[in-house]
Amino acid sequence: TEQEKAVGLMFRTRMSDSAGMLFHYGREQIITMWMRNTYIPLDMAFIKADGVIYRIEARTEPLSERIISSEAPVAAVLE
Repeated sequence: TEQEKAVGLMFRTRMSDSAGMLFHYGREQIITMWMRNTYIPLDMAFIKADGVIYRIEARTEPLSERIISSEAPVAAVLE
């Protein structure tokens, strides 16, 4: 849901190595994320509509408000 996308993985203090969250947007667009209220480092895989990973932002900084961009239109992000 849009609410789940807004909250994402914020406020979690731990997460299994095999867990994550897929943000699917339905159409390609430039997507921006940040780590506000996110206490654990995350990897973000930005995914094109054809399923190809466009880019990966590895080990993002917890609690950072730095904008993390897909840098090109993508349809989804896997954290």
